[in-house]
Amino acid sequence: MFWIHPIIWSVACPLLGIAVALRAALVKRLRDQHPAVWEELGSPSPIGISAESLWSWVWRREYTKLNDTQTFRLATWYRTVCVVLLFDLIVAFVLFNVPNLIDYLVFLRSFNNR
Repeated sequence: MFWIHPIIWSVACPLLGIAVALRAALVKRLRDQHPAVWEELGSPSPIGISAESLWSWVWRREYTKLNDTQTFRLATWYRTVCVVLLFDLIVAFVLFNVPNLIDYLVFLRSFNNR
């Protein structure tokens, strides 16, 4: 099972970098081409604190209302990469923690049977 750990992290690390780059490009695109939307979202910076407003805007697919192909592509790729990254991290958490939890529960059961 330990052979999968490097695979998970070798997928997660580049995805994180891609997500940051896509977010920065999307924020720049909104600031330059759609200033009203950018201000409505709280004027998010490329790597800023107001990630919730941008993420909820992307998650609800409100970018489809803009009729801008470039923004549509950036937002769709950002959404896809973030979902895949989240799935990858959930898989990593399960693979790293569930076997230890099972071993711990077996240990407790054997300890209680004495």
